[in-house]
Parts: sequence; C-alpha cells; structure tokens
Amino acid sequence: MVVLKHILITLGLLLFASPPTTAAPCPLSDYKFSGCIQGEVSGAGKVPETRALMKRLDFRLSTLLPWPGWLIAAEAGMTGLHMVLGETYLEYRLGTVTTFKIGRFRLPFGIEPQTHAAKMDTIAGSLLYGFGNYGWPETLGLAGVGEFAYGLRADFIWPPRFAGLAPFISAALVTGNGRDIIPDIPSQGMIRLGFASCLELEELRHEMELGLSGAYGWNELSQSGGEYVPLGWSGNPELNEAGVVSFSNFGGHGPVSLLGADIRLRMNDLILKAEWMARRLENFHSHGYYLTAIFELERYIPANLDLVARWEEVVQGYADGLHAPGKPYSAATAGLKWRFCSYWQLEINYVSLLYASRLHAFPNSDIVMALLQVSF
Repeated sequence: MVVLKHILITLGLLLFASPPTTAAPCPLSDYKFSGCIQGEVSGAGKVPETRALMKRLDFRLSTLLPWPGWLIAAEAGMTGLHMVLGETYLEYRLGTVTTFKIGRFRLPFGIEPQTHAAKMDTIAGSLLYGFGNYGWPETLGLAGVGEFAYGLRADFIWPPRFAGLAPFISAALVTGNGRDIIPDIPSQGMIRLGFASCLELEELRHEMELGLSGAYGWNELSQSGGEYVPLGWSGNPELNEAGVVSFSNFGGHGPVSLLGADIRLRMNDLILKAEWMARRLENFHSHGYYLTAIFELERYIPANLDLVARWEEVVQGYADGLHAPGKPYSAATAGLKWRFCSYWQLEINYVSLLYASRLHAFPNSDIVMALLQVSF
C-alpha cells in the first residue's frame, strides 16, 4: 500500500506538471535503461552469525519528452524483500545552468544522500545518515536525512569562474526529510551551496568540491521505545554496560533545523571525503561526522582495486530505544573494492563498532561484509 501510495502521488504530480503543448514537438528519443543487483553476505559475533540476502535490485528508465528541455525518469526495485520506489520525476532543463525537478528525488543535502547505493564507498552507509544498520534490527545512527522525498527541486550549476571554481546551488521544498522525522507533513526547505573545481594535466588530476547544507521546517518526531538487540546478543536488553537500552514511546513536534558541511578532495589516486551534520528539534539534539579515504591501485598493479578506510562517530542527545543519550557511537571500516570487469564489482569490508570509545562493547562489534554487484 505504501508503494502504491507513492506511485499515485508521483503520477499526480507529473500530470499536474505536464509540459505545455505549444512548443514545437520532437520525437521521443534518448531512452536510457540501467540498473543494478546487489547480493550481500555478512557475519558477526563471537560465534559468527551469518546473513545472506539480495540487498538491492534497481531498475531505472529515463527518456526525453517531445518538448525541448523536458525529461521523465522512473526508478523502482527491491531492498531485501520490500518493494521500493526510487527517483520518479519530471525534469525541465533551462539552458546549461538551471534544472528543475518535480516528483520524487534525492535530497539536496550533503554528499551521501545524493549518492546511489551502487556508487557508495562502503557496503553499509555511514552512521551519520543511517543508511546501514550494521547487523542491528533497526537503523543504527542519526538517520537525520532520508534518501528520497516528494517535492520541487532546482539546481543551478555555473561554469568555472575565478581560479577555475564552478559555483553551484541546489534547493528544494519537500514533504519532510525522511527517516525518523515523519515525512508526510509537508513543511521542509533544503539548500546546498558551494563550489567545485577540476584540474587535469598529463601527470596530475586534482578535484575539489566543497558544500554547505541547511534545512528548516515544521515536523514531528515520533519514536517507538521497543527493545533493540544487536545481532548476536542473547542477554537482557534493558540498560546494561553494552549500551542496549529500552524506553517508552516518546515524541516531539515543532521547528526542525539541520546544518551540514561536506568536502571531497581528489589528488591523483587519493580521494578524501568528509561530512558533518547536526540536527535540532526542540530539546532533541544530535550530531555526527565521518571521514573516508580511498586509494586507487590501478596505476600500480594490473587490477582495478581500491583500498577504502572510514572513521565515523555520532552522538544523540536523547534515548530512543536504540541510543543511550550523550554516548558516542563510532565505527572504523577497512575495505577492498575490486571491479573485475565492466559491470561486476566485489567489495569486502571489516567493521569494528565502538560504544563510548570502548572496543568490543557489543557481542557483534566486529562485522565482516561481502557484496557482489552487477550493473547494467
């Protein structure tokens, strides 16, 4: 029913936003069909508990419409055993600088929410955005910004100006920011602005992107206080040294604000990424960050291999059945990514979870993940 509701809302948006018929028509062209299949195996715990699943299946179709500048795109698939609707929008491109979208799209906040799962640096998303649960039955992390939302989005990307810097602005009015903030209450504005630069010479490749993000609106926070137990844990989930907590239901409503900053640097074969985000809703505060380093080995060995490392930390100022208030949840990830042909990719990650700066705080603190991805 939820997927059907999303489809009906999107179709309604597309109908009411249909392009004018006065423009000179041109034939439908430039069909693009793509997608990916991901399978994951993970194990955790002192006595390893293993999970195997089809993590994600995506199909995407886009085509130009018979009016200059107009395009329609639709994306759908499955996450585990659940049907999901991805980006489904109508787009209008005005010249080379401005693009408008109406429908369901990725949120203009930070780097990771705008990155497709097939292009993530690690198998599990960062704790900052809660796109990976690290073996927990519920999302571990802040989950402050979701992956998709309905609304109107505008992007402005100018050509390089002073010192080769290309400024950009992305803004959107959306029906909430997803995840644990109720997304059905339409009152959220988002903006990301910054600049990017690129310099490529014979022996030098340098790229930089710097962004600042913000969001403000009126929303509600509704949390269930059910018991959340880590994979491999067989003890009492009430308050204990492992940090597993159980509280009664709670919530709040009022103005919600988010601030974020991100940077991406590339220096030849080394890529560095970092993001920081803070969220406030009444007395409920949270913040976190991650740092990622990627080293490409293709120039040094006869294989398309990348080494990946990430450190991250989140702190939530309230207990929600999963997080102890004011205690930092951290994770260290080391991984290897191997693209062994044009469409196949294998990733292996080792993750160590920390609670309040303590190693092995959970029975499943050490996790090994493997993911096989086929793109088409």
